[in-house]
Amino acid sequence: YDETVARLDMQYDMEDGGFFSSIETGLRFTQNEFDRRQGASPTTARAGDITLADGDTTSWGLQGDFGFGQGPAGFPTTWAVVDPDSLIDQFPLRDDVIPFNNSNIYTVEEDTTALYFMANFDEAVGSLRTRGNVGLRYVNTKAGGVGNINAETNAGDIVVVGEPTMLEQEYSELLPSFNFLLSPDDPQAPFQLRGAITRAMTRPTINEMRPEVSVSEPDAEISRGNPGLDPFAAWQYDLGIETYFGANDEGMFAITGFIKDVENFIVPVSFTETVGFPSAGIAEQQFEVESFANGGSADIKGVEMSFQTPFTFLPPPFNDFGAMVNYTYIDSEFIDSSGNANPFPGTSENTYNAVLFYERGGFSTRFAYNFRDDYLFEPSSAADGSNNEFVEGAGRLDIGVRYRWESGFRVALDLINVTEEQVYIYYDVIDRLEDLTMEAMTINLSVGYKF
Repeated sequence: YDETVARLDMQYDMEDGGFFSSIETGLRFTQNEFDRRQGASPTTARAGDITLADGDTTSWGLQGDFGFGQGPAGFPTTWAVVDPDSLIDQFPLRDDVIPFNNSNIYTVEEDTTALYFMANFDEAVGSLRTRGNVGLRYVNTKAGGVGNINAETNAGDIVVVGEPTMLEQEYSELLPSFNFLLSPDDPQAPFQLRGAITRAMTRPTINEMRPEVSVSEPDAEISRGNPGLDPFAAWQYDLGIETYFGANDEGMFAITGFIKDVENFIVPVSFTETVGFPSAGIAEQQFEVESFANGGSADIKGVEMSFQTPFTFLPPPFNDFGAMVNYTYIDSEFIDSSGNANPFPGTSENTYNAVLFYERGGFSTRFAYNFRDDYLFEPSSAADGSNNEFVEGAGRLDIGVRYRWESGFRVALDLINVTEEQVYIYYDVIDRLEDLTMEAMTINLSVGYKF
């Protein structure tokens, strides 16, 4: 993956005392290139042929309790656990066993040109002061690429079929925005009112628009990207108020309401198609096709509340502690291309995080607990909306410790997922397990120096 970016920004300050204080404009060019390659062994001894019997049993083995013992007779309850260092020691990696082959590869290039214009304002209105900006962004996107049609035959052969699949797509969007902040005309204003109306755009991912087709004759299935996808867009409305308290306004409480109107959302689709691939020896037959399409829409409404304060009102040493708490409630409805209704993908109804911190001199530490409800991970491609993938809600504890010396040296220790929470994905109801990922605690230690 390669990315090249060039940008030019300009600003002009107004001196005539008008409503607008300054004007900004700029250009941004971005070029992204993604190349996918897949290795293949030229010998009959492939990595997939290695079994547990071939390994060192002191480092390789089976772990049980899969499915929590809830499966019927014959349900698998164990899975392989392999130490990667032991695997590589016994079966060293060599360049000559992982050459690139000509199947399952594709290239995607995406060039974007963005031009923006923004006018800033800062003006007194009676006893109040309003600040903000109004702007417009023009974005042009050109996407291109090439990939193969790869067919697996009933005989087990992988055949590259005929001409390559091409990606050629171009689209442009106008994205207006308006942001304002209203507060008493006082440097120590006790509150601020914030609002925004914006239009945002999200481009298709590389996987969604990839110019690659995978055909399985044994399974009668086709998986492919959709090079003709358009981006999806949303109108966003935000309005909130924040107030400050404490001897030096060191505490803050804020509440913000938001609405998002999403259109042309990209959704997975599944349909049947009768097609054949004569050059691969696959006769015309009916295939189940998995791909992506535009067409989903969503309404997202919610409220976010934030509170933070250092404990300066407490006696030493407790006055060096502090806390931050954030809570978000979201009510969303996502309508897929078949008319099925679900929560918007990736959004939980309830999300909160709580942080306890301590800072004194160059030392600081944080304990952060983050929790979110179940959320829709992958919408179903079935016409009846069955088999949506959800992620079970969970909370995680992270701990960070840092020290900075006056000389510029710093050291940081981060403990991530201290409680070792698992990722549990299920179909429709919690008992229909789809995937369970065990995650251990991650420890990061970093040392730096600031000149």
